[in-house]
Amino acid sequence: MPAAIAAPAPSTVIISDGGLRAWLTVLGSTAAVTASFGVINSIGTFQSYLASHQLRTFTERDVGWIPAVNIFLCLFLGVQFGPLFDHYGPRLIMASASVVYFAGMLGMSFLDCGDQSPPLSASSSAASTPVPWYLDTGDPTNGGCTAAGRTYALLMLTWGVLCGAAAAALQTTSLAVTAHWFDRRRGLAAGIVYAGSSAGGVAFPLLMRETLPTLGWGWSVRIVAFIVMGLLAVANVCIRGRHRELRSIAATNGTLWKDGKTSVLDLSCFRDMRFLWLTLGIAMFEFVVSAAVGMLPSWAKSSGFDQENAFAFLAVYNAGSLVGRIVAGIVSDRLGALNTVMGVLVMSISIIYGLWIPVTTERLPLFYIFAVTFGTTTGSIMSMAPAHISTPVFTRAS
Repeated sequence: MPAAIAAPAPSTVIISDGGLRAWLTVLGSTAAVTASFGVINSIGTFQSYLASHQLRTFTERDVGWIPAVNIFLCLFLGVQFGPLFDHYGPRLIMASASVVYFAGMLGMSFLDCGDQSPPLSASSSAASTPVPWYLDTGDPTNGGCTAAGRTYALLMLTWGVLCGAAAAALQTTSLAVTAHWFDRRRGLAAGIVYAGSSAGGVAFPLLMRETLPTLGWGWSVRIVAFIVMGLLAVANVCIRGRHRELRSIAATNGTLWKDGKTSVLDLSCFRDMRFLWLTLGIAMFEFVVSAAVGMLPSWAKSSGFDQENAFAFLAVYNAGSLVGRIVAGIVSDRLGALNTVMGVLVMSISIIYGLWIPVTTERLPLFYIFAVTFGTTTGSIMSMAPAHISTPVFTRAS
């Protein structure tokens, strides 16, 4: 056969970097990330409301454990879901995680005990003094909630465990599958997908700010749950992987699935020091960002800002993050992911010391300037993580 018309070698991976199927996958991945990370980026809204309503008799530390478990599982379980994605592809994982995630959100909506927020009895020490959740006895004087301890435990189960674990599966699959379709434009694709989390982080806090005072906790969370269900339906329809094709090529090359056998959790990748240090760096950064997203609304309220400004802060932060994720993706395809992140890291540190520390209630404009700029820079770094990780991995497999 002449060389001009010879078919590609069976061990060659052809990345389209575009096309209908590729962009539909990006659309589905964006929808899934909006449903999962978008809610996580709104976590401060949920935490702030719970701390002043259903769980108002508990300490801030105890209330904070629920979103902390949610975020921890979402980020930690990616180590397990990544190899499962390599084995089985996106369909089964996306479908099962979607059901669990919606069930967790819907279950949260029924945990509205004490949502009416009546005034606490001044004569009751149990009502006026925060107590740890495990010491709560469900006293009827406990702020009008007769089963506060049970409410806490069920919120931990539905929001903390179920939603956290399902979000890990959704976001890991959504980010990993884009690498099946993009190479040179991977930064742009990852930026668009990650922008979904910012879009959700803008929309959900604004939605909750409007619905919580009028509809209460139950229907507010149900509305979010039904929106999430619609987004996940789009994700399940649009996302398509190239699992079988890539598995066949990897078997031919002898780089993965040797002899058709491999462990579900493969830790050998951490022998590569580049991969190890990169993973540690991303983990430390996500630790800082996740803590900031969860605690900034509570910090704003404790610093004297009203609840409306606290909710609006999160929306402005995520609006800046939306721009940062897309712009960083475009820039990284030209300058490289590492060069882009190094510049943005310097900007993030400068913003923390130059804008955050001077913020006071008398400097409300500075409060919002910090929100949008900090969101832009931190969002940029988050969207670059997949582009960073894929480079040493694919280099190693080649």
